Amino acid sequence: MTVYFSCFFVISGLYLKIITPLGVVVIMTLPGLINVIAYFLGINYVTEIYDLSSDSAIKRFGGFIGHPNAMLTRMMLPLLIAAVIGDKLIESHFFNKVVFPIIILLGVFAVFSSGSKKALLFFVIALPLILAFYPMVRYRMALFFCISVIPMFILFWYFSTVDLSTSGVEVFVRISNMFEGDESTKERYFMALMGLNLFSESPIFGHGLNSFSVMSGLGYYSHNNAVEILVSGGLLLFLCYYFVFFYSVLFSGIKVSWFYALGVLLLFIGFDSTSVSFMDRGIHLVYCLFAMNFLVRKVA
Repeated sequence: MTVYFSCFFVISGLYLKIITPLGVVVIMTLPGLINVIAYFLGINYVTEIYDLSSDSAIKRFGGFIGHPNAMLTRMMLPLLIAAVIGDKLIESHFFNKVVFPIIILLGVFAVFSSGSKKALLFFVIALPLILAFYPMVRYRMALFFCISVIPMFILFWYFSTVDLSTSGVEVFVRISNMFEGDESTKERYFMALMGLNLFSESPIFGHGLNSFSVMSGLGYYSHNNAVEILVSGGLLLFLCYYFVFFYSVLFSGIKVSWFYALGVLLLFIGFDSTSVSFMDRGIHLVYCLFAMNFLVRKVA
């Protein structure tokens, strides 16, 4: 319930103009900045939660949050929010000159400190989405999108052909291992297949919330949001959960650009194919702000 109430209060505050979109982004930078300070002070709760040495834990920094994936979500949150409500921010000089550079730096820091592959994916997609709202870019969106996407494919080609496993940079090491077929990648692939098999046993209503961890015998979630929803609530929950999102994508294509809509779609596919996010406050806030920006006319 805290997931829905937290989103409700933020959306209500924006709708009633109690808080501005810029205020939301500024507030969301605070957890990231606090964890940057924690990094340089050597505060990393990963060492206590997972009983790791400081040298091992720093490669996948979790800060005060205690888990690298949760930490990167909180640090990326201002960038992700700006990617879906950028049209409400770009006219602010304070955002352009102060906040925007800060959230870019937080994004870069999240990539290298967490060692997360999806952090790099989020950053590469989210940054062009923000820039798409600026008038000088919007009318050349097709060209800009190509300029943004082609380097990403070049990077992935580079990672797939060059051995970076000894580079010492954790995110590069993990991407290099992924292309070599590491156990983590194989495990997530088989978990998705297992989840689809469980979904086929009860395709309409599913097996109940968090049933994947029990019925699979693994004891933990599937690392795939769509699969987790299909197993938990079947097609009924899947359609209810994703309907507003896809409807918002449609309107974002009409109001901004179809290239922007494609970018948002890729961003959320990145979310949902790498983690279970339907219980995450931060990701739900991004979903709600995206829907509000493109489906509700009276916005702050």
